[in-house]
Amino acid sequence: MVFIRLLLRVVRTPLLVAVVVSVMLLVGQSRLIYFPRKYGSAESEAFVAGGGVVLAYDTDHGRQRAFFLPGPDPGGRLWLFCPGNAMLALEVADETWHWDSGAGWLLIDYPGYGGNAGKPNPARIAANVTGAVQALAAHLGVSKQAVTGRLGAVGQSLGAAAALTAAESLGLQRVVLLSPFTTLTEVGRRTVGWPLCHLNLHRFDNRRSLSAVAARGGRVWIVHGVDDAIVPIRMARELAALAPAAVRLREAEGVGHNDLWEMAQGELQRVFREARAP
Repeated sequence: MVFIRLLLRVVRTPLLVAVVVSVMLLVGQSRLIYFPRKYGSAESEAFVAGGGVVLAYDTDHGRQRAFFLPGPDPGGRLWLFCPGNAMLALEVADETWHWDSGAGWLLIDYPGYGGNAGKPNPARIAANVTGAVQALAAHLGVSKQAVTGRLGAVGQSLGAAAALTAAESLGLQRVVLLSPFTTLTEVGRRTVGWPLCHLNLHRFDNRRSLSAVAARGGRVWIVHGVDDAIVPIRMARELAALAPAAVRLREAEGVGHNDLWEMAQGELQRVFREARAP
């Protein structure tokens, strides 16, 4: 009898640990995935002083803001930018002039980021992008279709998933992905291992979205650092292999995940030259 009690205790303890860890991952996984930050008091004011426009709009998760940098041609091409996980939209504002100075740029913040209400998840991020595009159309005094016909999507890391989702839902034909993953579940496997990665509730799936964009005739450019220790280069290669006729992959040697803008500037400029060609 004593032996049986000891055996049950030994078995029960690992099981209890597994249950506790699983519950913690389910309840608190948003804190492991998203790292929202806030703007300082003067950042949006400086953006407006430099010629930018703040677009305020509402979604079912509260008041949101996006940022628009007008291009030199009021009827010219437009790019939508979706930032990485711990980024804010305005942090990319200066880079846009290096990438494509002839375009207008619509810069997105996610729910809970910058000054936005709500908490992020895939559906709410998609709603923020759609709301920002509608707000831009209202600002320009044109239809949403008139905007999407000129619009391409750019996204980095987590933002690559948001950009692909936007391209799929809005019918965009040009997509530039910086350091994209295959699925967020596979990224989680590198962090928490199997089978806990399958507890992920935030099901970003770039394989599916990229395949859908390519099947519709869209073109995709990928720039990825070969030395990326967060999202390995094999994920970009796997995405490119899904639709080789539609996807062009540029591998940046000696570049990691967080230094792509600085270390692969030449590659990025070449990609945007190709992406804006007819």
